[in-house]
Amino acid sequence: MFVMKKRSLSSIALLMFSTLNFYSIYWWVVTKNELNKMGAKIPTAWLRFIPIASMYFHYKYAQAFSKYVDRSNSPIAYFVLIELILSMTLPLQIYYNFMIKKSLLSFLVYTLTLSAIHMILLFILQDSINKRLVRD
Repeated sequence: MFVMKKRSLSSIALLMFSTLNFYSIYWWVVTKNELNKMGAKIPTAWLRFIPIASMYFHYKYAQAFSKYVDRSNSPIAYFVLIELILSMTLPLQIYYNFMIKKSLLSFLVYTLTLSAIHMILLFILQDSINKRLVRD
C-alpha cells in the first residue's frame, strides 16, 4: 500500500525559505519514514549529517524511492541526481566558511541560496511522489 503524502510544491517552497532550509531536514525524515512504512530499509536520517555516511543514506533512500515510488528510473539514477544536486552547494559552503566579513546579510544570502538548491531536489522527488499518488 502506498502511504506517502501528497505535498504542494508551493508549500514546500514557502516552508524552505521561511524556515531557512530547516524544512528540508523535516522533509527527508518524514518521507524516509513513509518509505520505511512501505517496507524499505532506510537507516536513520542522522546519517545525512556525517560526510561519507550521508552518501550511504542517499543511496538507501534512492533504492527505496525507485522501488516504491518511481520504478521508471534505477536507484543509481536517483542516487546520482541526489548527490549531483547536493554537491552544487559545496562551492557555496566553502566560500561562506572562508569569508572574512560575515554579516547577517551574507548569512541570509548563503542560507536562501542553499534553500533554493535543496528545493530543486525536493521538487523533483516530491513531484514523482505526487504523480504516483495521481496514478494510484
